[in-house]
Amino acid sequence: MTWDKMREARKKEEERLDHESHDIIKSYLDEVYIHRVQYYKTLLDELENLVVEVNRGSPYKWLNDSFGKDLGKYFELRRKNNSILNRTDYDMVMAWVERNELQTATMDSNDSWGYREGSGHKTYPLDGIPEDLMGKMSVLHNVEQETYIPDVGVRVGEGIYYVYKSE
Repeated sequence: MTWDKMREARKKEEERLDHESHDIIKSYLDEVYIHRVQYYKTLLDELENLVVEVNRGSPYKWLNDSFGKDLGKYFELRRKNNSILNRTDYDMVMAWVERNELQTATMDSNDSWGYREGSGHKTYPLDGIPEDLMGKMSVLHNVEQETYIPDVGVRVGEGIYYVYKSE
């Protein structure tokens, strides 16, 4: 997968997550405004602050209780999505099985997904793969090739995965 394809996959996922959060509040907005929600950042920030204050016990009462609850869900999902989409660390580990062992190498997105000098390869016996790495590979094994999954990685080819490095 090329860097451009990775960028396209991330953009597609960003749009999907954006639609997912907008679906929560679209019934409160007419069609003209739902597609322009991002232009109302100041208003959204104020609404988010109001939701936080109400959840902390502010005496404010919503005129429509379901609207207040849906706004809470919307902002929670928006925060979660932003933390995923605003990642700046694109370092990934390329993982593949060779000679009945898992081979890994750190890849560097700043070098067009080239191998990072000095990081070395790591080899794991198949029964000794770190749990986090195994979990991400398992998720990617069950999707189509070149499918990007936020905070997990991408399945590059048959048995070859780029996964986000664990913290």
